Amino acid sequence: MITNQKNSKAEGRIPINQQSAKTVSDYIKKHPNMKSNRTAFVIENGKSSEKNAWTLPRQLLRLNPDNHRFTTAVSELIAERIDKKESPEFDMEKKEDIKQIRDMLRGLKPINVDRKEKYQKILNEIQSHSEKHGGNGLKVAGIITADGMYINGNRRDTVLEDLQEKETKKKNGDPSKFDNFEVVICDENITYSDIRQMEIAEQVSVSLRDEYDYLNTAMLIKEEYDNLIQQKGEGKKVQVISQIASRIEGKNPDAVKKYLEYLDFVD
Repeated sequence: MITNQKNSKAEGRIPINQQSAKTVSDYIKKHPNMKSNRTAFVIENGKSSEKNAWTLPRQLLRLNPDNHRFTTAVSELIAERIDKKESPEFDMEKKEDIKQIRDMLRGLKPINVDRKEKYQKILNEIQSHSEKHGGNGLKVAGIITADGMYINGNRRDTVLEDLQEKETKKKNGDPSKFDNFEVVICDENITYSDIRQMEIAEQVSVSLRDEYDYLNTAMLIKEEYDNLIQQKGEGKKVQVISQIASRIEGKNPDAVKKYLEYLDFVD
């Protein structure tokens, strides 16, 4: 049976590390010049709005092992950790756990040839753009929670980490150009539903080069579908499907239905 990592207690507002949130907030107050012209759309309490990004040190940011793009891969890692009598929870302050997630993002473990090839392609594109135009090579802002957790940007952060390591090995390299990441900062009161809808909007749309694999997409959509049905009632299925479809550029309600039917088939 296909199961989600989160359960019913994971609905409502996401937990925020207040100390980390204060560190991020204090940084932007002290560095108003780091406000970027780049923007991104975020969803906060179900409402979409366009916000400016801020250029933040990556040391203030952390990877998000719960991102739905990698649900199946992370589930494999969790099962392996349980077999080894290790905690199933990833601590993104621990070097060993960070390395596990980065290696997964690179397609190294669990081994995923397709993910590895896509990662290398993204790395090559970012490196090429950096060499031609300067800076860290990123063209689009990421999105983070108030306390610095990536909603969108895990893989690109790992690319910057790899490029920075390469740069340190060059005779006259400048690893500092990969220190920062432009990110839009969400309010503290965002919900799990907001995050799912942002993932749907940012990463499932057909305009983007790399859609989730079909199973992870279906699991993400089903999780948000179940959440909205619980809120609105069984009689609102058409409305819920339309609401989800409205977040996905290039897909209509029939496409959402197909994802749900697919998950019913494999469940």
